[in-house]
This record gives sequence, C-alpha cells and structure tokens, in this order.
Amino acid sequence: MKNTIIINIDTEKKPPITFGKEEGSIIPTTWEEAKPLIVTDINCITDALITLIDVADQNDYADKESVLTEIIARLEEFRQQKG
Repeated sequence: MKNTIIINIDTEKKPPITFGKEEGSIIPTTWEEAKPLIVTDINCITDALITLIDVADQNDYADKESVLTEIIARLEEFRQQKG
C-alpha cells in the first residue's frame, strides 16, 4: 500500500506544522475512514523519524542515545498533559 505524507514545517507561520497528502490522494470524509489512515500515518512518521535519527547518528551529526532520550522525555510530557 502506498502512503504519502507531506509535512510542512515553517516556524514563521501559524500553525508552524501542517500535514497533507499528495494531490490526487483519497482524503477520508468520515471518522471510520480517517481512523486507520491516521494510525498508518503515525506509524510511517515514526519510521521516518527512526531513519532520520539513524542518519544523524551514523554521520556524527547527533548522538542517537541523546536524541532518543530527548524525544522520549517530550513524549512523556505529552502523555502527562491533561485535556
């Protein structure tokens, strides 16, 4: 299955992070259609993040352990948020 995710990060815009799909992609119109798609997108973004961390580690741009520790701390903060 092909899945395309476009992530646009522009720190000068509000919101600074937007997500999209390629032109011509089928966009869900109901909760039932959106639920499996968003879970797939989260998994694909996680795989992309792992790849990016690995590239940074292999090229000595960043230490994998330090980056993972920071990411996990941020995710734990998110988990603790109420609302």
